Amino acid sequence: MKPKIGVLPSYDEKEQMYVMHPENMECIEAAGGVPLMLPLTTDKRELFELVRMLDGFLFTGGQDVDPFIYGEFALPQCGRASQRRDEMEKRLLEICIDSDKPCLGISRGLHIFNVMLGGTLYQDLSSQRPSIVSHMQSPPFNMGAHKVRLEGILADVMGCGEISVNSVHHQGIKELSPLLAPLAYSEDGLIEAAAAKSGTFCLGVQWSLEHLYKNDEANMALLRYFISMCR
Repeated sequence: MKPKIGVLPSYDEKEQMYVMHPENMECIEAAGGVPLMLPLTTDKRELFELVRMLDGFLFTGGQDVDPFIYGEFALPQCGRASQRRDEMEKRLLEICIDSDKPCLGISRGLHIFNVMLGGTLYQDLSSQRPSIVSHMQSPPFNMGAHKVRLEGILADVMGCGEISVNSVHHQGIKELSPLLAPLAYSEDGLIEAAAAKSGTFCLGVQWSLEHLYKNDEANMALLRYFISMCR
């Protein structure tokens, strides 16, 4: 049986519709899992049932995380948040950790892991942490924008100490959660990946690996490792 992976959708508040880049589903299929898009629900009974039914969860990119969650007022540069999505992902992450269900985070996914476990974010890197490194590249997104240095289990899984990654984000980790360990750094020192220090497999990366895995064996190896943890 292939592991069944719940994939978190974005939500378009204006159009009142779920939004999902096909690569988020395709990368799970390519790695040997069966992707299933989740409903955007904050009902704990439904979330418990989803966690019971599924083998792992992919927390995808999308809207900015509401700064209120980590004790800050929103800056003008902060993008529009989805409180409904924030609340769902908070509750889902808590249940996944309690139920020992593996979680992989991409971009916003890394931010959610960090914030929900007690960390904070730069609301806008260009104004709060200016750098020569470009963290918001133009298309195509299947091309590297800068390099990151890998450490620990991430270096072991991806089979290298440095990779070139894409970069499509204007927020980033400011204070890392005390429950997470850093696993990658960009050339300007920004944390680009982190994972839970103990307990449930919970690992997030800043780059959008769903755009890279087809032509990059290191990112494909990470996806396969996640699926193996879900078996």
